[in-house]
Amino acid sequence: MSEPAGTQEQLSPRPLMRILGDFANSQILDAALEYDFFTLIHKGFQSAEEIARAAGTDLRATRIVLDSLPALAVVEKRDERYFLTRMGDTFLVQGKPSYIGDFRHVALALWDGMAHLKESLKTGKPFSRMDTGNELQVWEKLVLGIIPIAEPVAKALCHILKIGSECKGLQVLDIAGGSSIFGMTILSRDPSAQVTQLDWPNVNAVAKKLNREQGLEGKIRFIDGEFRSVT
Repeated sequence: MSEPAGTQEQLSPRPLMRILGDFANSQILDAALEYDFFTLIHKGFQSAEEIARAAGTDLRATRIVLDSLPALAVVEKRDERYFLTRMGDTFLVQGKPSYIGDFRHVALALWDGMAHLKESLKTGKPFSRMDTGNELQVWEKLVLGIIPIAEPVAKALCHILKIGSECKGLQVLDIAGGSSIFGMTILSRDPSAQVTQLDWPNVNAVAKKLNREQGLEGKIRFIDGEFRSVT
């Protein structure tokens, strides 16, 4: 039921228009990450000419994308030169522990499925799966991309459960543990904990590599499989 005309607030369609156009923002950010614009700016390439030359991209197209990034709050432009904002410098520079650029791969893997949502509404069937073929490989990049988000949660969990102080020798089963960041964090607080991770073989391979790099090789037991079928 509509409100009486005299009580209605002034409405604007802008929020809805912004939602319908958000796909453009994700594509702009993905393109900038694909050609390492943020990493190049961090290294001192600050003009459009310098960035295009280093990235091997067209100058005019590069300038258009760079000029779009301030609206996303990841880049600032001053005197025809580009500078990273705190958010851009923290999360979008390759090589930094807080880099989340790899998260884009799973977001884009969902692109086709979401583009066919109207079809799925008619058929009731998903357009694509995330546990087969090429989609499965996306998770190898995703588990690395979300470490900066997952690690603070893992540390908070250890704090809440008093792991390593009052609570020691836990037996932990981490289902779909991904990078094993939870298991590694638990072991850093309590080396006597026994951690087992269940995940797909290709994801566990990524986690094992991280374990070796952190000096934890052999500390976590890995089971390759899918939680709906492993017994």
